Amino acid sequence: MATRADKILEKLVARMGNSDVTLFELADLLRTGSVCGEVTQAECEETLLLLRQHLSSRRLGEESMISENLLTLAGDFADILDYQLRPKIPQMTPCEELLCRIVAVMKENPDTEPMQFAYELCAGKFLGNIPRLLLEEVVIEIRAIARAAALGQHSSIPESELPAVCKVADAMAQCMKECPLEENVDDEDEDDFDASYDLFQRIAKENKIKNSNWSIYEVTDFNLVPFPNATKLVYPLHPGKGQVEIKLQQNSTWLDLWKAADKAIQESGDLDHSYIEVFDDNGDELLLVTGS
Repeated sequence: MATRADKILEKLVARMGNSDVTLFELADLLRTGSVCGEVTQAECEETLLLLRQHLSSRRLGEESMISENLLTLAGDFADILDYQLRPKIPQMTPCEELLCRIVAVMKENPDTEPMQFAYELCAGKFLGNIPRLLLEEVVIEIRAIARAAALGQHSSIPESELPAVCKVADAMAQCMKECPLEENVDDEDEDDFDASYDLFQRIAKENKIKNSNWSIYEVTDFNLVPFPNATKLVYPLHPGKGQVEIKLQQNSTWLDLWKAADKAIQESGDLDHSYIEVFDDNGDELLLVTGS
């Protein structure tokens, strides 16, 4: 009786002599379920082992489903699949590593409410004491991932888990607003923060900006041109809700971008996420990321 690996290999062999795909593409098709339906890592490894057994049989002149004319192709494909199945050890940034650990802890505590989870995470219960700036970076990263997913782009967080992760990110942001880490802030830092806050308030009032708050504190000169080639601001809404697009003039200043973002937030109808955190540069297009 044919095993699952036998059936998979039979379909692979039938595709190997087909010039419409390369061997690398065929390996990708196998792993993404486009050759013989959804396959597990174990099934791929079993199929690879079976393929090598057939290759050995063919080279010894024994019966094999690998024909003589496919011997080289099949051997190359086996090497490609073997490489792709090896565990990868990606070089993660501290932010990416922390995000992965947070998602893992969330899976271990599925019944914990987002706000409770956020407070306990920030308090060091799950992963120990985490630097405040790193927590803030993770919140921004999660929101950027959510916006990208809303545009149909690849997400490093599974789609089924993304809503819960976003709720935790919003709760983390709220937690950090309510519990500022004053012991890590010296008087000079406080003075700088207050000066920036006053500047943002004055600029918003002078330019009748009413729907948004500026949260990019490293920007203090709003006459600078950060993205000279940008001609469009894109503000993705919740998944399935589309996006808001605002036309930009080339050489727009930070102030121009704030005004455009303010308009995008107003048109989105989501005034709960009104804090402007990131303009993600995509050439002639900027992706707006906001927080609450």
